[in-house]
Amino acid sequence: MRLNEINFSFGGLHCLRDFGAIYVEKSGHPVTPAIRRNEYEISGMPGSVAMPGDLPETLSFSGSLYFLSEPPTQAAAQERLRRMAAWLTDGRKRLIFDYEPDRFYMASVDQSMKWGFSGWIGGGLDLAFEAQPYAYAVRDSKAVANMTGESAELALTLDTGLDAPLDVTVKNTGIAPITGVAVTASGKQAAFSGMSMGQGKALQINMEPPIGAVFSSGESALPFASRFDLLAAARGGQTISVALAYGSGTKGATVTARARGRWI
Repeated sequence: MRLNEINFSFGGLHCLRDFGAIYVEKSGHPVTPAIRRNEYEISGMPGSVAMPGDLPETLSFSGSLYFLSEPPTQAAAQERLRRMAAWLTDGRKRLIFDYEPDRFYMASVDQSMKWGFSGWIGGGLDLAFEAQPYAYAVRDSKAVANMTGESAELALTLDTGLDAPLDVTVKNTGIAPITGVAVTASGKQAAFSGMSMGQGKALQINMEPPIGAVFSSGESALPFASRFDLLAAARGGQTISVALAYGSGTKGATVTARARGRWI
């Protein structure tokens, strides 16, 4: 691994470019998370019974940051450390390693950090990122359809290792109010009826946790849902079907479907 591949950015700031420090992994980095199996032991039976619903655990990326140019005094080092601590402990943010610039983890530093001299004569800062189990694509995939009728099909192509939750937005660009929306993907559907969404208003259906559906006014659309399956996109090309119902007037809508590739 080359020197320009071992560092990282966190929350948009880079350890070397913004803080003059290089990152050295403690004992390699995890490739897959531990899996929490949904299994049950039955008295009198050997082994256990496996049930659907396995869950990946969080990942831990641990290592040390070393200043490329050593501070002249301990006081100067302490000042730089306080800046780095403020950066690293500011909640959960995107963690992007230089060796994989097109993917990110959602991570935070929750354990205390320690400055020591065991690994480098000028001292180093030990830290550990606690990361959510999936790596996400930095850029999402998007398909857009401008509708003047009641139905449309969007062709979405996605690079992903796992099925990725869909985010679908329907915006009314016509005069007629939209009274019903049905989005279908891979045999699953989210359907809404009995509403009245006027010109310029929008409905967002988001299958990323926390799953939900809201109007652009901030009001929940779930009371209008007659069906609400989990919509997800697989690797490669797929079709997302959209059907709309209108009140009286000129019909029109813009539908945007997004999905962000993810890998375990």
